[in-house]
Amino acid sequence: MLTSDVIAGAAGIALSLLFSFTPGLAQWFAAKDGTVKRLFMLGAVVLVAIGALALACANIQGLPFAVACTQTGIVGLVQAVIVCLMANQATDRITPNIGPGKTPDTVKVPVMPGDMRSLSDPSQAAAKGP
Repeated sequence: MLTSDVIAGAAGIALSLLFSFTPGLAQWFAAKDGTVKRLFMLGAVVLVAIGALALACANIQGLPFAVACTQTGIVGLVQAVIVCLMANQATDRITPNIGPGKTPDTVKVPVMPGDMRSLSDPSQAAAKGP
């Protein structure tokens, strides 16, 4: 069932993957300090939540989402922001850090301990042993 928490979590994951693997954006973001990255994601998610609440409270018709302009709606929105940030940061921790100046195609990740293979080279991906 698609609840607001599931949608918020999926949005957090998508946001993290977007900043991890989009050419150009990934390199720009990889060059930032870890604290700056976390604060950037927090700001982006909170900004979208405030925008959604402002549009809902302004009674804009035809929005693809529903946020009640009540205390209960605000509490639900804060809960969705927290879920989004948790999913975003968890995804960031398990996503390979490509580093400044690299592209996702040139990142080498360990397939087995002590083994570094390129994700973009199928012949290396199929190779066996260290």
